[in-house]
Amino acid sequence: MKRLLLILLLIPLLLAGCSNAPDTDLLAAVNEDGLVGFVNPAGEYIVEPVYDLAYLNSPLLLGIMSLNEGRAAVAKDGLWGYIDQNGQIAIEPAYDQALPFSQGFAPVSKDGQWGYIDKMGEVFIDFAYDHAYPFSEGLAKVLVDGNFGYINKNGDMVIAPEFQYAFAFEGNVARIVKDDMLGLVYQDGTFLVEPSYDYIEPYESGLALVVKDDRYGFIDREGNVAIGLDYDKAYSFSEGLALVISGENASFISRDGSVVIELPGLAVSFSEGLALQAIDGDLSFINKEGTVTIEGPFQNAGNFSDGLAPVLKDGQWGYVDKTGNLAIPNSYQAAYSFTDGHSIVLDDVTYHMIDEMGNVSENGFMGINIVPFLGMDLAEYMNTLDFYAN
Repeated sequence: MKRLLLILLLIPLLLAGCSNAPDTDLLAAVNEDGLVGFVNPAGEYIVEPVYDLAYLNSPLLLGIMSLNEGRAAVAKDGLWGYIDQNGQIAIEPAYDQALPFSQGFAPVSKDGQWGYIDKMGEVFIDFAYDHAYPFSEGLAKVLVDGNFGYINKNGDMVIAPEFQYAFAFEGNVARIVKDDMLGLVYQDGTFLVEPSYDYIEPYESGLALVVKDDRYGFIDREGNVAIGLDYDKAYSFSEGLALVISGENASFISRDGSVVIELPGLAVSFSEGLALQAIDGDLSFINKEGTVTIEGPFQNAGNFSDGLAPVLKDGQWGYVDKTGNLAIPNSYQAAYSFTDGHSIVLDDVTYHMIDEMGNVSENGFMGINIVPFLGMDLAEYMNTLDFYAN
């Protein structure tokens, strides 16, 4: 069996807020003899290892990626360009840095300045920014003289650079940081919420989690407090319910703030109709009535994704389905959540890609960098990483 080294390569000031759905099959970036190539889930080379670096942008961990809008950023001899889904050079390496395509354009840097190119490699917006980020909902955040603002696709500055930090637009609003406080701004630059919170999460189910003075609550789409900041800890709504914690008590609440499920132990948010519950360290799965539907005890487990959840029992990882049946036997040293029908498992000292039927790739991967964002959307992870880095 040929072993390939799978690596995760993240360039400085990574993508924040790009959530476009990938339009090609999953690939894995692999390193052989110091050069990067790409293999498919079967471990077959799609792109031979000829590049120095690759920008990985995917909701799946461990270097698995999908091409954004048919393009993937790669570097050779110190310069970045783009390949297409067939591994052919689509845009010649000519840039100091390059980020993924979004809404038809990609931010690239040259001689210390950032601009935008189209999918043919033509300069669309001139190199005029200290840093630039992918477009979202028609606007892109840019950095000018240490402050963040937003431009449109004509390159017009539609929201002046006056923020310490800025996130991508989601649902016609963007989270911004000013005077060390977070607020929400519309696309015309007016505030939905003045900068007044310690933190704000993106809207889910019409409500956004907010934090102020270590108290957690929720605001509505008009920026009004919908559920009071009464909790020691809270999490964003998922599938219509939000997990909240007061003291040692955890519960799930609905959008009107009423308690739907009271828990004797701890829990994590719902995913595909089920949530993990922990009592005295033992894990099981509950439904939205609070009834245990998949008995543990599991020593560890992950959320359901693609109908399967990784579970640890008797020191080995496998996968259960929603009926509680062991769909993939507990025979691995590690197992991760599925995305687009594939995941990664650790067999002894070798990582393999695995599909939902339990079929394991023939080729194995060694030396994987495990990124700690299990269960977190990539855009959310990158937003958080980039925010705290600033």
